[in-house]
Amino acid sequence: MSLEATHIRFALDLQDRLHVSDRKKYISGTIYPDSRYITKIDRTLTHDPELIRGLEDSDDFLKGIAVHYLCDKITLDIQNEWFYHLLDGEKEWGGKWWHAVTAMKIIQDIHDFSQINIESVLDDLDYVEARHGESIEDVRTFNKAVQTMYRGMEIIGPEHAMKFWHTLGLDSERAKKVFAKTEEFLGVEKIYNLYDESLKRAKRFILEQAKI
Repeated sequence: MSLEATHIRFALDLQDRLHVSDRKKYISGTIYPDSRYITKIDRTLTHDPELIRGLEDSDDFLKGIAVHYLCDKITLDIQNEWFYHLLDGEKEWGGKWWHAVTAMKIIQDIHDFSQINIESVLDDLDYVEARHGESIEDVRTFNKAVQTMYRGMEIIGPEHAMKFWHTLGLDSERAKKVFAKTEEFLGVEKIYNLYDESLKRAKRFILEQAKI
């Protein structure tokens, strides 16, 4: 997954194109899929390719979910294209490949945080929905964890991301490996271009969908 500053920046950059009328539902919707780390519902429910149809929906929460999926998919596609030489191991959660992909997403999140005034939208996350029968209190716990990570911060670093991952249940051994990869990749300049390329492809996708 991309981390939440990236998801929020991505959603804000696309909100006008998607004719969003209720920003709090939209922003809450765009981080909702990752609440599964706390609610423990299956990823297929929150990251279903069919969700992309929600971009045309009148439901702003669903638009947010769809934008989340689009961000994850496009970013991963680009990572596989640009950084295949840095990604090895099985494509599964918790392994070497996951450590590398997650490290890149942490670096991107740190950069994306610096590019937006995230403080101005954090209160939007007071709004919560539970779309798949999970505990709404667990979803609220996730939203509050996101607010806590970014609230009052002028800059963030890898240590803040790791604290957030610990909240989501990442064990210390995997956390050490992700942190080490993050430190290793900090000097890979092309990682800082991931966002612009992702947004460009997303805008093209939305334009093409509008023509169908």
